[in-house]
Order: sequence, then C-alpha cells, then structure tokens
Amino acid sequence: MSSRVTPAKAHSLQDKLCGYAPPVVKPMPQMLLKKHGAGTIGVPSPLQLQALIQRIPHGQLATVAELSDAVARDLGAKTGCTVTTGICAALVAKAAAETETLNPNAKHVTPYWRVLKIGGELSAKYPGGIDGLKQRLAAEGHTVVQKRQRFFVENFARKLIRF
Repeated sequence: MSSRVTPAKAHSLQDKLCGYAPPVVKPMPQMLLKKHGAGTIGVPSPLQLQALIQRIPHGQLATVAELSDAVARDLGAKTGCTVTTGICAALVAKAAAETETLNPNAKHVTPYWRVLKIGGELSAKYPGGIDGLKQRLAAEGHTVVQKRQRFFVENFARKLIRF
C-alpha cells in the first residue's frame, strides 16, 4: 500500500526505523473501496508503530488490527492499512531484538511480543520465533494454546489495550 524506500546504507535496524517516510493519509485504494467505502487510509511509519507498541503495558496485548485502528485515529483517516502495520510491527520487533542483543542490560525494550496477529495468533516471524514468544508471554501471565500448526494467546480479547 505504501511506496516507501528503505535507506540504502542503514547500519542498524534502529537506523532503518528512522529512515522511513513519516505516516501518511491517502485516498482509499480502489481494491479496498468495497470493504471500507470511500474515504482515506492511514499508512503508518515504523516509528509511529514503535511508539504505539511501547504504550502496551505489561500483561496487556494488542493485535495488528488494534494498532491499525490507532494509526487511523491518530492520522484522522477512516481506516488504517493493516498490511503496512504488520510489516512495520515486524521491523519494530527486529529492531527491539537488535537493541537487546547489542545492549543486554537495556531497561526499556519495545515489547514486540505483546503484538499479535489478527485473531490472537503469535507471529512466528518475530525474533525468538514461537518458543521465544511463548516464554515472554508466559512470563507476563498469558497462556498460549496450539491449534493445529498455529499458536494463539488464550482469551486474548480480554487483555487487549484500548488506545
């Protein structure tokens, strides 16, 4: 949905976060008109997503849908782009893990493990994979259940933050 350009010489993922264009509001793309109707769509930047994820307190969760809705509200758009939100959230997660690796004593790391896919599913693409996410979520009092090949936080909807 976005025509963002990744910096060619980013030295770290934190540099990469800062190198993206700021959030924008665009006219609703033709392919989304049937679902959302006319209006605008908010396209986040990784830094905007990082700031939102940092607001998720211990023991609470957010899904890409909630983050996308928060982006839309912040930007005054009708809806938020869930695809770009998911991509940016994954970049934020990788940057947070890089920060932890470079500075194991860092006190404030963006809590990417509190971000779930739509429906409460864990994202295997996040740093640490499913096992790492399960450990972090369990440490915050969440129960992860397996349904076939996928993993979900049990009763996740009760623990969602309201931005």
